Amino acid sequence: MRRFHADPPTCLNAAPAYADAPPVVRITSGSLTQAVSLEATAPPEPPSRALTLLCIASVVAYGALCWPLSRIMGESAFLLSFLSIILVGTYRGPVWGALAAVVTAAINVVVASAQEHLPVVDIVARGFAGILSGVVVGVGVGHLKDMSRRLAHELREKERIQEAARFLAFHDPVTGLPNRVLLTDRLRLELAHAQRDNTRVAIMFVDVDNFKKVNDTLGHVVGDELLEKIATQLRGCLRKSDTVARFGGDEFVLVLPGLQTEDNVSSIAAKVLRLQDHPIEVAGNRRVFVTFSMGVAVYPGDGEDFDALLKNADTAMNRAKADGRRRLCIFNPAMNANAASRLELEADLRHAVERNELVVFYQPQIDPGSNMVIGLEALVRWKHTERGLISPALFIPLAEETGVIQEIGTWVLEESCKQLRRFQDLGYKGLRMAVNLSPVQLRDAGCVDCVDAILQRTGVAPSDLELEITEAVLMQGDSNCREHLARLRGMGIQLAIDDFGTGYSSLAYLKRFRVDALKIDRSFVMDMGTDDNSETIVRAMIAIAHALGLRTVAEGVETDEQRLRLKGLGVDEMQGFFFSKPLPANEVQAQLTKGDVTRATPAPDRAAV
Repeated sequence: MRRFHADPPTCLNAAPAYADAPPVVRITSGSLTQAVSLEATAPPEPPSRALTLLCIASVVAYGALCWPLSRIMGESAFLLSFLSIILVGTYRGPVWGALAAVVTAAINVVVASAQEHLPVVDIVARGFAGILSGVVVGVGVGHLKDMSRRLAHELREKERIQEAARFLAFHDPVTGLPNRVLLTDRLRLELAHAQRDNTRVAIMFVDVDNFKKVNDTLGHVVGDELLEKIATQLRGCLRKSDTVARFGGDEFVLVLPGLQTEDNVSSIAAKVLRLQDHPIEVAGNRRVFVTFSMGVAVYPGDGEDFDALLKNADTAMNRAKADGRRRLCIFNPAMNANAASRLELEADLRHAVERNELVVFYQPQIDPGSNMVIGLEALVRWKHTERGLISPALFIPLAEETGVIQEIGTWVLEESCKQLRRFQDLGYKGLRMAVNLSPVQLRDAGCVDCVDAILQRTGVAPSDLELEITEAVLMQGDSNCREHLARLRGMGIQLAIDDFGTGYSSLAYLKRFRVDALKIDRSFVMDMGTDDNSETIVRAMIAIAHALGLRTVAEGVETDEQRLRLKGLGVDEMQGFFFSKPLPANEVQAQLTKGDVTRATPAPDRAAV
């Protein structure tokens, strides 16, 4: 890697440092820990124009005053003395030039006067004139020498600054790698060569997984150090003809020209993936493990120009991230179709609420003892005008990514509470409405006030509402989330942990957080009867929940055998397709029982959490 320094150039006759000069700033490609500046180092103040003219005049005066001496001493002696003054002034500076002039002028005058036997007055006069003019020309020659030094210094500074500016214009200042401008130029050149030679060029988009966590925990300086070391390791995986560039942020682009088959891409990708097996030391002794999500597009099959290849490689990289990161994904045309579909879906989702395309379905929750419906879980559905009914598994993650979940979640909560109130007004008493609360909603500062306002508008009692949260919310340890949960439960709203057993499943948060129910995930229920381990886990979950005073709700009950086994294990509530699939409000009403229903509550001897 080339490095450019703004330190003054050194030579055998370098000018001395000046106390009032600005501090030297180093331009170092590959590190942002030092400031980058293109300002030149300031040389000493140049002599004034008047002094320059005086120096030139002194040379002329010296010749005019002392040239007559040459008739006495001879031209060779005069020229020799004159040359000695110039040489000493040039190499030793003005003071030494003046001293040389004094000595040579004195010797010349004394010798000439002695040979002519001149009177003392003439000797003194000639000596004074020679010494004075010699001193003037010595000082002048020294200043001319300083001027030449300054001129050379300025030329070197200008050349250095231009060279550094050219480097920074085409390279990343953190890693020293080519930047996007130089990457574009090189890729276009390689594509032209590939078209001429009938070879392939691969573009590999490399994204550092979870790099933001490094910046957030260790700081941006350590993050830059990590990027620089990653860049060094990536260069070590490539051939001399390959290019690695920093595209921006935590993304790198590898250009692999001259490929005969796609197997060459796989071998290089394997080298990059093997980098994940070894930690990188940063900040002295910290060891950081890094993983990569990589996407590959190959010319000419995946695109014939820079923009198409880069877009397709980026699409493949995003697919690798979606598939769990730490992997390589090779582009195929279906990915573009999926990406375009996702963009359209995102745009439509932002208007789904105002277009009344969202509907709420309700799935009954059953008491195993009486087989009566004691609660309903509200599940949102999207009736797209063109695509029909869209699964929540598709649009809910998209809503969370885009932030639309805040609006959707608020709408679902209010619609569910309104429907619960309608059921209660029709005589279906004692029902509990369970509504999912997303992490985005829970982190919002106005979450509790929003829920309280909805309860006030709909007239639903807080005890009839159950908010379902995921294990991830509790494990994140967000103080705002903890505070909001405590306030919601303090209002009398019940809290349930949804999909229990599929997330972090740490029992510590069951002790720290006050919740009312655990919902056993369907993945454990569906294997009961065929997998003894699943039934053992379900039995343990129920035992732990009851010991902590919590209700248990089994999700995904689809067979009578599962129902009987769960009932035998003592589960408090069940829901699933065996009883009913999620239905619109008017259809689920047929399964409700008028009058008060008795909901499952913790036994008196269970300790309240």
